[in-house]
Amino acid sequence: MRERSNLADQAAEVRAAGPVPDRALITFTVLEVDPSCRLVLSEDAEDEHTQAKQAVFDALSASVTGEHRLLAHASPSWIHIEAEDAIAGAVREVIGRARKLCSGA
Repeated sequence: MRERSNLADQAAEVRAAGPVPDRALITFTVLEVDPSCRLVLSEDAEDEHTQAKQAVFDALSASVTGEHRLLAHASPSWIHIEAEDAIAGAVREVIGRARKLCSGA
């Protein structure tokens, strides 16, 4: 939990950076809860945390040429393994979108 203790500072830093430039972007929210969080969070708190993540990534995706996807069967620490096909597919899509944006198509 210590690594998450400075989230307020990180949020302030992100806000101070100004608007996000328009870029091709796909964000993900994993719906599985990190096992370490289950030790300290109630089920209600886990749900609130997931809803907050979804809201943040919805807003970020809406601010650029992007979209937000939910991954029902992946956890935060293992997203790259549990959802490798979704991640690899999203990378390919973002590259394709970026090429379109750069070419003006």
